[in-house]
Amino acid sequence: MDRCKCEAGHFAEAAVEFEKVYRATRDPAVLYNLALCYRRAGNAKLALARYEEYLRQVPQSPHRPAVEARIKELRQQLAAPNGAAKRSVSE
Repeated sequence: MDRCKCEAGHFAEAAVEFEKVYRATRDPAVLYNLALCYRRAGNAKLALARYEEYLRQVPQSPHRPAVEARIKELRQQLAAPNGAAKRSVSE
């Protein structure tokens, strides 16, 4: 996994690398990292999809409350008019 790109703020590039890792490993923890990268890169649609898949695969996740909050936030962004879904959300 390429955490360095994510830590350096290159979220879109990091997501590409995490997608490759996920395809190779099917490790649900990678889905969580993917969602973070996509959200920070401003891609609400893909972030939402990865968070939802993460919870399907890890329903008892200790991160569940935070992930559910992010899912709610992303759904609101996607429902908002005028491209609010493309807005990057900081932590």
